[in-house]
Amino acid sequence: MIIVKHKVNTLLNLDKIPKNYGVEVDIRLNNKKFILSHYNNSQKNKTYLGKFLKKFNHSYLILNLKEQHLAKKLLNFMKKKKIKNFFLLDLFPHEIIKIKSKKTFVQDFHIMKTGEILIELKNFLNGYG
Repeated sequence: MIIVKHKVNTLLNLDKIPKNYGVEVDIRLNNKKFILSHYNNSQKNKTYLGKFLKKFNHSYLILNLKEQHLAKKLLNFMKKKKIKNFFLLDLFPHEIIKIKSKKTFVQDFHIMKTGEILIELKNFLNGYG
């Protein structure tokens, strides 16, 4: 089991997390660059995803999409950065369909069906029963 810390949206927070933990970040787009921000993208001291990934050396990364139409761009960005141990959270249904319809994405990324997710969750919870 991997422990994942929630809302690790700054480099300072990332430095405090043990390397064997996973981290969850909130993703938005600001001037065509991905930033980490839970509430909005108007904060003065922005943390850019590219800079964050240079320091990221943890066991897992969860990218929580806070805006629509980011999934395809974000998958391309992560592929370019050669980050493989991650998943996207809170995708919008139309984005899942768009990604699944692209042959290149289907080859590189596994999208779980709802039934698979429920089975995984059941197996996980049964381990604590």
